Amino acid sequence: MLCPCCGRKIAIDEACECGAVAVGRPVIEPYCIVPVLGLPVASVFLGLAGLAFLWIKGFIALSLIGMALSWIALRRIKRDPIRFGGRRIAIAGLLISVTINLTAAGMLAVYIPKAINARAERQRAATRAQMYHLAHLLTEYKKQYFTLPQDLSDLRRITAEPLPLVDYWENEFRYFPNSPLIARKNKAGAVPLLNFQIISAGPDGKFETEDDLNMINDIFVDVTKENAPHQIPPLF
Repeated sequence: MLCPCCGRKIAIDEACECGAVAVGRPVIEPYCIVPVLGLPVASVFLGLAGLAFLWIKGFIALSLIGMALSWIALRRIKRDPIRFGGRRIAIAGLLISVTINLTAAGMLAVYIPKAINARAERQRAATRAQMYHLAHLLTEYKKQYFTLPQDLSDLRRITAEPLPLVDYWENEFRYFPNSPLIARKNKAGAVPLLNFQIISAGPDGKFETEDDLNMINDIFVDVTKENAPHQIPPLF
């Protein structure tokens, strides 16, 4: 055998002149090399585990890892096909991971617009709730004073709770009290204000645009030229 230290030829049971001592018989090459299958099998397992994203969205990362592992496995197999095996398994893992990721991407393409629309509708619903609350307070104010307040802040006369004077997007409501064409006089002889209009500028924060929320006498209507501010249609 050859000395692993200096390269001299020595007997198995003898020490070398350089001082190296054999501790066992030399390792010989195996007659059969078993290829490594770890990465291909792991890629298939992680690709299938990515199906759990249907219940827990974070699990889609497993299929991404599986796709990466299958790609690494294929490169190793190409470089050293004797030592690394499982080419078909790696291809199967890659196809599974790619299919799951494409499915997830398609679902996200459908889900994201719906989620955005749902969020926008929740914001509008929250603003409508505020406007309904203001309309209720205006009705109570009218019952007590037989007219409507000139400003929403005057509603503090009938309630101590905080007034929702701004919408969901932190823009102040516009409020317009108005009277019908045929008005009735109260005991003091004043013309009562019976109609009102509350307007939210909507998500864009600009009034007189299509996304405005327009309430006339407890009813939400579309903003048009006929019911623009100071042009409220009469109830009577």
